[in-house]
Order: sequence, then C-alpha cells, then structure tokens
Amino acid sequence: MQDILASIALSILSTYKGGAGNSLLTVFLWVIVLLIAAYLLSKYVFPSLFKFAARTLELLFLVAISTCLLFSIFFEIIGLSLALGAFLAGLSIASLPY
Repeated sequence: MQDILASIALSILSTYKGGAGNSLLTVFLWVIVLLIAAYLLSKYVFPSLFKFAARTLELLFLVAISTCLLFSIFFEIIGLSLALGAFLAGLSIASLPY
C-alpha cells in the first residue's frame, strides 16, 4: 500500500516540477490505469514469461532489464518520470520467485 501511495505522490510531484502541461486529474487517472495494468501483468503474464526465461540466467537477466526499460519508456511517453516507470516495473516483478 505504501508503494502505491508513493508512486501516486511521485507522479504528481514530477508533473508539477517538470511542467508537463498535464492536469492533475489526467495524471492521477494515468497512474491508476498503469497500476492496474502492472498488477494484471504481474499476476497473469509475467509468471509464465519469467518461468520460460528462468531456463538460463542470461535470458532471465535480459527479460528483467527489458521489462524495466519498457515500463520506463512507456512512462516517459505519457509524460511521467523514467524513475517511476522503473519503480513500478520493480514492483511488478518483485513477487516472482525467480
């Protein structure tokens, strides 16, 4: 719960600091949508993806880094910070046993 509140607070603060031009409601809705998407990915997509990738250590590393970079790039595209995207990617894959 604390991580979710921290990600919402970071997104709001980064929007006002950077002057991205997004309204507070728009940023809040994007964060909620992305949190739900990250939860669904970590529940249904990532377990099978990381189970396949766990065959070799190198592939597991590449999939984890790629996940982090994809989240960061998507967050940058919608106007939020790269660090927040990496943070949410870490939260998504943290519960996996690999």
